[in-house]
Formats: sequence, structure tokens, C-alpha cells
Amino acid sequence: MNNTLQYKGFIAKLTVSDEENMMYGEVIGARTVLTCAGRSITEFKKSFRAVVDEYLVFCTEQGIEPEKEWKGKLTFRPRSDDMRIMMQRKAIETGKSVNEWLNQVVERALVA
Repeated sequence: MNNTLQYKGFIAKLTVSDEENMMYGEVIGARTVLTCAGRSITEFKKSFRAVVDEYLVFCTEQGIEPEKEWKGKLTFRPRSDDMRIMMQRKAIETGKSVNEWLNQVVERALVA
């Protein structure tokens, strides 16, 4: 089961509570806390869409830009010095910086 839903460029991460027979979600990628819930996938989707629509109306009324995607830096920490050295060697072999090489590797992994 995919544990995310998308709507208007927003993504909600879904968590299921068997004990409560509920689905809970939080919109990820925004500093504003946006949550939704439902007892069925239909209710959950309706709640998610409603919270996004309400947020967009709020942003329009306040004259602010909606936050809907992650805008941060990613720090990668290799597990070992050996891994760091191997990454550096691979980057040098391909004539790229480590950052450029990592971007290429991640892009290939995301399309696979």
C-alpha cells in the first residue's frame, strides 16, 4: 500500500491506526501543520482535499505564498571513510565533483 496521497502539489503521509480504525495524515513539506483523518480512504481523501483547499484560501486571503514543497538542503553522511573515499574516486573517474556525481546517481535511482 502506498502511504502517500497527492493533491494540488501537496503530499500527505498516511498512517493507519488499527486500534482506532482510523487513518491519519499530515501534509509534508510545509512549515504549516496541516492534518487530515478519516475512517475510510474516501473520508481520508475528502479530509485531505478539504485541508489543502482551506489552506490555499487562507494563503490567498493573507497574500502569502503557499508552502508545498521541501526547500531545504540535504546533508549526506557516508557510513564510513572507505565509502567517502570510494565516492570521491568515482566522482574523479567521471570528471565530476562529488556533489554532481551524487546527483547523477540519485537521479538514476529515482527513474529506475
